[in-house]
Amino acid sequence: MVNQVDSRVGTHFNLVQCHIRYKAKCQNLKLDGLLFDKTIITLQSLFEHFKIYEDIFDFLFSVNKLKSLDNITLKEKCLNLEKSLKHGSLLNIDRLNLFSSLNILNEIIGLENDKSTDILN
Repeated sequence: MVNQVDSRVGTHFNLVQCHIRYKAKCQNLKLDGLLFDKTIITLQSLFEHFKIYEDIFDFLFSVNKLKSLDNITLKEKCLNLEKSLKHGSLLNIDRLNLFSSLNILNEIIGLENDKSTDILN
């Protein structure tokens, strides 16, 4: 009879331990889930910012992109860049000056030069 009581107490104790471990794992999964959700939100925010930066600066990162723009689109891109970099009444760039410089660069760039290092040579 003592063995039966001991085994029931042991079984009950094992069940309690198992339940405690189960609750701890659930809590860990809940925390992991919250961290995972926060990570996803952070990544989404970063990609949204990258998309905004790409919309503003993309024509400056690729020679092919720059060569493919017509004058009207290039002027618009320069205007958007000027607006994006403007702080109050202070301008970091002048869109007309940038447009002129990029137009000259566009004329200098030959069709065979696709890399920035080729253009600099």
